[in-house]
Amino acid sequence: MNCPQCGIQNPDNSKNCLECGLPLKKKLPKNMGKSTNDLAIVGFVLAIINFFTFFLLAVPAIIFSLWGLYKIKKSEGRLKGKSLAWAGLIIAVLQLVIFALLSDRIFQKPAYRLICGTNLKGIGNAMMIYSNDYNDKYPTPDKWCDLLIEYADVSPKQLRCKAAQKGPSNYALNPKADATSSPSLVVAFECGPGWNQYGGPELLTAANHKGKGCNILFNDIHVSWVKSEEFDKLFWDPCDPNLQKYERNIEPYSSSECD
Repeated sequence: MNCPQCGIQNPDNSKNCLECGLPLKKKLPKNMGKSTNDLAIVGFVLAIINFFTFFLLAVPAIIFSLWGLYKIKKSEGRLKGKSLAWAGLIIAVLQLVIFALLSDRIFQKPAYRLICGTNLKGIGNAMMIYSNDYNDKYPTPDKWCDLLIEYADVSPKQLRCKAAQKGPSNYALNPKADATSSPSLVVAFECGPGWNQYGGPELLTAANHKGKGCNILFNDIHVSWVKSEEFDKLFWDPCDPNLQKYERNIEPYSSSECD
């Protein structure tokens, strides 16, 4: 056995170098006398079981695998199971990545829809406050974003749908609506990116929510999620003869604004 410090050859049964006195460590035959580290085994088993527990055991699997790798390294060759520990670690990390992607689809998107609806509800409350101060008139369509920010304490953040990819605002105003119009009339709705946008169904979009639908603010200041296939059931014109029939099942809607 050669001394790693001075290089002098020593008898195989020497405990210390005959030249420099350095303690000599005997090399064991490969895999002889080694045992598999229990922590590595636990980490790997947890990673496998984790497939059936909706990824609840991913973090414990990572901890045990890393702990096992540390113990194997410190054992100076007396423990094996390095491959097993690495397998458990890699599997658990990949499971966490998959869980993060699934969480985005399962939880985050509905949350965006809810936040978007809350924004529209806030816009509706602000428009009601504005109309109380301006003779039942909603903000001027071509300035409605600016006016709500200036007079009704609406923040620019409320004018943005979080699910949208871009744009200072993702909502548009129906210019035909005012505070005295029918409760079922569309007042504000989701649209493409822009600012102070106004118009009718030509601006309505479901693109912010993967084409599934969008949030609509109605004139009674309630917000509803409307599916794309139901867009044609919305009322945009206060003089639509079907509007009053829809609400009260009586004669077509008539008022001074429709004369």
